[in-house]
Amino acid sequence: MASEPNSNVSFTSRDPLHSAVVDDATGQVLFEVETPRFKLGPRTTTIRNPAGQVVAEYEARLGHDRVTLHGHTRRLSDWLPEKSGLVPIDSKDPVVETHYPTLGVFEPKRRGGMSIRPELTPFLDQILLSFIICERERRKQSSDAGGG
Repeated sequence: MASEPNSNVSFTSRDPLHSAVVDDATGQVLFEVETPRFKLGPRTTTIRNPAGQVVAEYEARLGHDRVTLHGHTRRLSDWLPEKSGLVPIDSKDPVVETHYPTLGVFEPKRRGGMSIRPELTPFLDQILLSFIICERERRKQSSDAGGG
């Protein structure tokens, strides 16, 4: 029996913290991701569904970062124990494979996005939230190291 192909979603912007998230197969907008670019104090990344309802938020704070998912707020460390991402317990197969945008010079041009195992698409909001958290952490570490 052939396995179902992965679901692919892409970011419409090169910056996933400020982008729509679309289903590659249909072109349908699934989420909008927004993070204030210039703000003193904690910056909250908000993920909204196509109806404009807040699905999830991530707030990096001094002390304990917070996540809110479907109205339930908790410490990041309680929701995602490792900022490195989601790790499957019973398999070596990746839950999600991410791909960065390419310009089309040495390989075909494509938008950045994620390839998700089909049985996990009902959890796309949680997968997207964990990706956003990891991306913000990656940028923070890069900035702290003088990389931008």
